[in-house]
Amino acid sequence: MSAVLPTSADLMTEMKQLREQVAMLCRMQGKMLTRKQMLERYDVCNSTLNKRVAAGQLPTPGSDGRWLVAEVFEYEARR
Repeated sequence: MSAVLPTSADLMTEMKQLREQVAMLCRMQGKMLTRKQMLERYDVCNSTLNKRVAAGQLPTPGSDGRWLVAEVFEYEARR
């Protein structure tokens, strides 16, 4: 008896659903990233981070200057 392997499309669908679920969980928990964490995450200097945010290449931080993890995950999933 042979097992049926999932297709690439099936795997992509499951990955998309998993990303959405992780993003929803992050939104519910409200976890945030500091500027320092963002600089380390993308291995850039402060001015480059500012330029990428201004150009819409990264999510905009909140009024407290921190980024919602869910928004960062969603941005990375679209890349």
